[in-house]
Amino acid sequence: MTGPVPRAARPAARILLVDGRGRVLLFRFVVAGRPPFWVTPGGALDPGETYPQAARRELREEVGLDLDCGPEVARRVVDFLTVENVEVTADERYFRVDVDACEVDPAGHTPLERRVMQQWRWFARDDLASHPEPVYPVDLPDLLHATEPKAMIDLTRVALSTGVELDVQVAGDPANPPVILLHGFPESHRTWRHQVPVLARDHFVLTPDQRGYARSSKPQGVEAYRVEAIVADVLALADRFGIGRFALAGHDWGGAVAWGAALANPDRVARLLIVNAPHPFLFQRALFDDPEQRAASQYITRFRDTGLDQGLVGAGLERFLGSTFARHLTRTIAGEDKAAYLDEWSQPGAMTAMLNWYRASGVIVPTPGEDPPRPAFLDRAFPPVTQPTLVVWGMADKALRPSINADLATYVPDLTLVEVADAGHFVPWEKPEAVTDAMVDWLARTADRG
Repeated sequence: MTGPVPRAARPAARILLVDGRGRVLLFRFVVAGRPPFWVTPGGALDPGETYPQAARRELREEVGLDLDCGPEVARRVVDFLTVENVEVTADERYFRVDVDACEVDPAGHTPLERRVMQQWRWFARDDLASHPEPVYPVDLPDLLHATEPKAMIDLTRVALSTGVELDVQVAGDPANPPVILLHGFPESHRTWRHQVPVLARDHFVLTPDQRGYARSSKPQGVEAYRVEAIVADVLALADRFGIGRFALAGHDWGGAVAWGAALANPDRVARLLIVNAPHPFLFQRALFDDPEQRAASQYITRFRDTGLDQGLVGAGLERFLGSTFARHLTRTIAGEDKAAYLDEWSQPGAMTAMLNWYRASGVIVPTPGEDPPRPAFLDRAFPPVTQPTLVVWGMADKALRPSINADLATYVPDLTLVEVADAGHFVPWEKPEAVTDAMVDWLARTADRG
């Protein structure tokens, strides 16, 4: 018996060509035996070609424009049947080109293109959703919205002494008090998109895509994602900008890093801001003593299974967003946000690197009903967090039960706790005003303390 024939790899560059009226150019393909469909300009890379080179060549050949297509703005990995009837897995990189106006010049079309690609038109955004024939990529309206020049946030590539390079959003006056904002799983600097503009009025704000995420470095191996290594990134980032002491904020895994950094480096972390991220001691204790928290944390064990990674490509990312991720949300993700998540997750090696944070963690997650040996440190004194600390908590969090904070003040003597009643785990953007107000007010009240 023979197995299925493997799909051929097809690296390709595609162009989002948008005119001054906000319309996007699409070509209509008519292939024998298939319904007609519409796609953006672009095609497979020639041997030895880079993606940007291919984008420029395809734009020239298919449209008649010889322009630098700029940086890659999105990536999709999709399976399909080519017009030559070859089953492929296409690694498609998207480039956006905005022009005032453009007439298509078909002089550069190949004989095959002249046969199957005889029509083209400029589509308004509203036309895409109502068009009776298939349009690819299927999320083109979201992709166009996410790549609007006004929607793109400038990131600075920063090489750190720890050996990684991080994309960092830099905002505010460097003369102002510094704040570093850390995101968690499965996000990026965009976790803090609502807070950064406000904080930057009075602070110098650094918001990195942490190692393993989006387009930041993705070191090989699980050990590269231990909390100690990521704390070292935070300190190296501050060093890179000449910052001594700083306020440090973290959500989810970013909060775990922030707790660790504050406990180990009180000389550097002057103030601590935590959003839905449990104190490390209280979290481990709850996993042994609180059956409900233990049950809610079984996803960690699933995420540690390396077999999960192979399904998190292409359509698997859509399923992850609509199921695993969506279970922890209080509202639906769509439009720009959905396109941004799928783009970040589809970066080479991203999902494995992101999940490696869980695999590198020493947190013990017993199964429900299990009675494993209890770690000795849970019955010993635990050092307090000495910095002024703000904790903001979305009380509808299904993964991290609010009861985990019941005696938080015992371990964080200088504590301010703000509870947001109708928000879940992703409170920074589910209830952005509540989080922003709490952060701004607390930073102002503790300004004289670093």
